[in-house]
Amino acid sequence: MAACPISDSLLRTNWRRNEVALVDPKDSDYALTARELDADFVRTTDRHFTQMGLAVIGPELDLILRDYARATSIIVTVKLGSGYAVTFSVAAFIEMIRGAIDMLRKLPPRVKIILGIAVMAVILHPRSREKLIEWAKMLQERLRESKTCGALHFAEAGQVSG
Repeated sequence: MAACPISDSLLRTNWRRNEVALVDPKDSDYALTARELDADFVRTTDRHFTQMGLAVIGPELDLILRDYARATSIIVTVKLGSGYAVTFSVAAFIEMIRGAIDMLRKLPPRVKIILGIAVMAVILHPRSREKLIEWAKMLQERLRESKTCGALHFAEAGQVSG
């Protein structure tokens, strides 16, 4: 009888499937999923999961786990939701800039010259220049604050979910 070549990993995978199925075939898919996900535990009262080598917790921790899940879901939802809002706001701002650039490109040359002269007048006029610098500093400070807040939100959300 000729030997059938089979890879070591395939052999191990099939052995694990059969080993789990030998304990309780109807639980084998759940047990394999828990192993695949590297789950910390399985919440069940079925004794077969312990026989299959999985960490099991029973109903005694249900209230604690429920309260923890409720508390962290609110935190994660708020923090990730605000992160999405910032992301979409930045995307909208970028699209607005692109639209303005496209609009400027389509303007007739005379209008571009008039706009260029107006911009030069704002830059060369002392009071206008001061206001422009003040506005730029304020914008820079607000961006720095929002960047710091956003980083803190994502860090906290990562700690809660991780």
